Amino acid sequence: MAYSVNNRCNSLAADIVFRLDQSKLVGRPGTRLLDREEKFKQIPTISEGQMPPDLEKIAALKPDLVVESIGFHNSVAQKLKQQGIYTLLTHTDSWSHLESLTKTLATFINSAPKPLLQRYQGMLGSKLIATSKTKVLAARSPILAPNKDSWTGDMLHRIGINSFTYEQITSSPRTGFTSLSPEQIKIADPEILIVISTKGDPLLEYYESQPFWNDLKAVKNNKVHTFDYYGLIIPGSLAAIEETINKLKLVYTNQ
Repeated sequence: MAYSVNNRCNSLAADIVFRLDQSKLVGRPGTRLLDREEKFKQIPTISEGQMPPDLEKIAALKPDLVVESIGFHNSVAQKLKQQGIYTLLTHTDSWSHLESLTKTLATFINSAPKPLLQRYQGMLGSKLIATSKTKVLAARSPILAPNKDSWTGDMLHRIGINSFTYEQITSSPRTGFTSLSPEQIKIADPEILIVISTKGDPLLEYYESQPFWNDLKAVKNNKVHTFDYYGLIIPGSLAAIEETINKLKLVYTNQ
């Protein structure tokens, strides 16, 4: 039996295990990514939001494996280890990480990863010939944009999207992201802007209120697009990844 915790990244692990062999998933995080799919509603939840997972619920399910994200609820992982429950710590910052995570989980539950790996290649499809330069704005105070060390930057590169900050590796409060000033955004003047949408944080409204915003080429040409946090900033689930890639390709088909 396998068990997945932490709703930020390991909703992805729960999804992968379920698709490899649904009988092996005995518990999952409570997250909108999984809650919206009927097939997951029968699987017990052991965490909600950013709250630590419930250790008693985990122990009651008697899992052989708990999947946890590196850096989140590390004390929980330590306590599980003390109880003799094996914990796999993961991170998914690139497409290669997605593939390796799938292979690792498939090995542990004695399942074949090939069908999922083939699906991943199908998601990527043919590489776009995207000539327009893009900037992804993922946060404010400071303004953050993804580089090649992030899930976002790697995925954009793989499908052929030119990101201004792909090669910009600078000091930043978040690994895989580059800090930007309004002046740098104005100088870059991207043809396409992607702004991340997160629950409770109207990021686009914030940028629309900034003095530099209306001077940008993408804004003048109505080439500003909002994307969900899940799928683009972190994988979240296979459905979120697929929806994001399809939306990106639609944007660039109509550029």
